[in-house]
Amino acid sequence: MNEFSRLLRVNRGEEESWIATSDMMTGLMMVFLFIVIIYSQLIFGAVEDVTNTTQRLCSQLEETFDEYQEDWEISICEDGLIVRFENDANFASSQCEPSDVFSNILDTFYPLLMNVVWDNRNDITELMIEGHTSSEYGNEIPLGAYLLNTELSQCRSKQVMEYVLDLPEINQDSRYMEWSFSNLTAHGLSSSRLLYDENDNEDRTQSRRVEFRIRTNAQEDLYESMSILNEAE
Repeated sequence: MNEFSRLLRVNRGEEESWIATSDMMTGLMMVFLFIVIIYSQLIFGAVEDVTNTTQRLCSQLEETFDEYQEDWEISICEDGLIVRFENDANFASSQCEPSDVFSNILDTFYPLLMNVVWDNRNDITELMIEGHTSSEYGNEIPLGAYLLNTELSQCRSKQVMEYVLDLPEINQDSRYMEWSFSNLTAHGLSSSRLLYDENDNEDRTQSRRVEFRIRTNAQEDLYESMSILNEAE
């Protein structure tokens, strides 16, 4: 075999090896794209489920509380599945216990809310009572104010939870109580989610609030699908 033939066979061998590797990489890329397409479709479906579930629950909440909305100073579904109490008089300054006015509101509000939650219990994974504060706390430095407001917001959310669970319409209904023990939570978020006015300044009155936030199975499925897709990438 002359030198030319030998080199030709070597080059052909290298070329065949490169083609085999290229084919393998192409195959892997096709599998990867196939996986991405499948999970992208799952995410699109999950987004649609979240949208449909949110719209349905919001419609029910708005219909349930329409006649009370102005008197109670509440907003419904402005930033998701949330009923927000915006009245600064719901608590006395630096106090945990709901005011008499807020307690009277909760007497009517919470049983109505639980009716909606119970009717949609197969779609709901969690009902969160969230306490929020402004960024101020007396003359404290920012860190001190944040930590004190953390304690205050957590105390308020817990006090509200204790109050509503003690309502006869709730406490004497074993279905509601069993559901609550697994799905009702209280969170103190301090000043981590402030509200702002039209001039982008902190609205301290509106920031001091209590929110009832609903988390759904559809949301959980969406988060899971997105997590799987991120891992695949």
